[in-house]
Amino acid sequence: MVGHLADRCAQHAGAARTTKRRVDLSLMKGIRVEPNARTVWAQGGALWPRALSRRPFLISSQ
Repeated sequence: MVGHLADRCAQHAGAARTTKRRVDLSLMKGIRVEPNARTVWAQGGALWPRALSRRPFLISSQ
C-alpha cells in the first residue's frame, strides 16, 4: 500500500510540472494547503496520511 501511495505521489509530482495550476486548484479544494505544501507533496508525500483521512478522492482522481 505504501508503495502504491509513493507511485501515486510520483505521478502527481510529475503532473505538477505540466499542469501546475490545475493541480494547485484541486489541492486547495481537497485540503487546507500550507505555503510549502506542494514542495512537501513532491518530496515524498508527507501530506498523504492527512490528505487521505480528509478527502479520499485525492487518490482516485487524476
